[in-house]
Amino acid sequence: MINEVLREQKRLAQQRYRENHPDRVKAQKAAYYEKNKEREQEKQKRYRDLTKEERKLYDRKYRVKSKYGLDWDKYKELISSGCEICGSMPEETIMHLDHDHLSGKIRGPLCIHCNTALGSFKDDIALLKKAVQYLEKQDA
Repeated sequence: MINEVLREQKRLAQQRYRENHPDRVKAQKAAYYEKNKEREQEKQKRYRDLTKEERKLYDRKYRVKSKYGLDWDKYKELISSGCEICGSMPEETIMHLDHDHLSGKIRGPLCIHCNTALGSFKDDIALLKKAVQYLEKQDA
């Protein structure tokens, strides 16, 4: 958990740096590109040559690695049990890894619908309880 907190703190510090020093970041990127031009152009060509489906998978793998620090096999293993709320399986819907936005700790796999619902309630348990009470009152 400490590693996750440190990773989130580092990510936020880097984000602040990029926001506060956009010219420096732009210059650093340009210098890196010039130094590694051939390799970068080859990487861009390989990406352009991918089919639409291959690009989609490549982008998804990249987001999983950069957001959660997980390799693709570990991610697939985590979501293979399905949504922890409604039970939807990965073959049926898009799956997300629910995580605490402060600590970065992964809580578990959720389908896109359950993940969106929790996000709409801002992970507020009291608000979710009110929603349940509202639904129960309507059913009575």
